[in-house]
Amino acid sequence: MYADEIDTKKLLQKVLSYSQAEQTEVVYLGTESALTRFANNHIHQNVAESDGELRVRAVVGKKIGVASTNRLDDESLRRVTEQALEIARIQPENPEFHSLPQPQSIIPALGYNERTAEFTPEERARRVGIVVQLANEQGLEAAGAFSTGTHYMAVANSLGIFAYEPRTESE
Repeated sequence: MYADEIDTKKLLQKVLSYSQAEQTEVVYLGTESALTRFANNHIHQNVAESDGELRVRAVVGKKIGVASTNRLDDESLRRVTEQALEIARIQPENPEFHSLPQPQSIIPALGYNERTAEFTPEERARRVGIVVQLANEQGLEAAGAFSTGTHYMAVANSLGIFAYEPRTESE
């Protein structure tokens, strides 16, 4: 799993270096998420997940192939790059395709909050405890879930594009 912009850029550049296609695009999607569930005024589950997925788009003329993997070791990165190229070679031409994008200015979306990204299981439990306490005081039973997550997206292509955006969410 890659969460740091510098390391993610190195990963995408490595994949681009493996490509033999005329043009190549690499997209990285990373997720770190955690969930605390409660029912009958008690926490009964706390889970966390971390995952990363890489998608490679290879272009040969007007033929395009896409392959993806969530294995990020060097051999898997080489293999997914080759698979995208093999798929492109057997595709029919797309007459509407002209080129991958050229570098351009990018306006950040600013969807990242450090506090949300660093939320711990203990902090989620404390917040659930408030809901449970309020329910108990009213003679009610509370049930639900409290989740936090950070998502990372990065795009690079063989024409010089690189963009990286982390974002957080809570529910």
